[in-house]
Amino acid sequence: MATNIVDLYESITIYSGELYCAGKEKSFFKSPSSIHSEVTDWAYGNMIEKECFDISDGSILTAKINLKNVDARFKIKLNATLIEWEKHTIDITIKVNGQVAVSISDVLLENVNLGWPSVYFDVDKSFFNLGENLVEISTANHTEGGLLVSEVRVLEFPDIREKEQISV
Repeated sequence: MATNIVDLYESITIYSGELYCAGKEKSFFKSPSSIHSEVTDWAYGNMIEKECFDISDGSILTAKINLKNVDARFKIKLNATLIEWEKHTIDITIKVNGQVAVSISDVLLENVNLGWPSVYFDVDKSFFNLGENLVEISTANHTEGGLLVSEVRVLEFPDIREKEQISV
């Protein structure tokens, strides 16, 4: 009996946020270097240039995300980088619908090759509403690394049932 390999994996629904930042326009950024600069071009490819918002000055980036389900497990995924990537960490606060869901003083944004790392944050489902949700990203920029954010997504995973095996 043949099994479809995809059926063995936990399903994930990805919701992309519509981004805006009051009084700011998106700009383009491409990191000039990375930890693996000496091998990036021939091993990983060219550094990636992306549209992003610079929120280093205390601005709040808002992502509007419409969820079709709230009875699930959630992660927020940020695709972001530091202007001065050699500083490696920065503080990040994430509010969901006006409530602080995540506040971390040292988030590692390690620029290992192409310039746009992603970080994931577990967020309890109690923060989310069915339909429209506002996710706000901010930083005090305590390391002065300068935070640029390209994408904000919410990842929805099915709730875990008793004795269920899940993927990592």
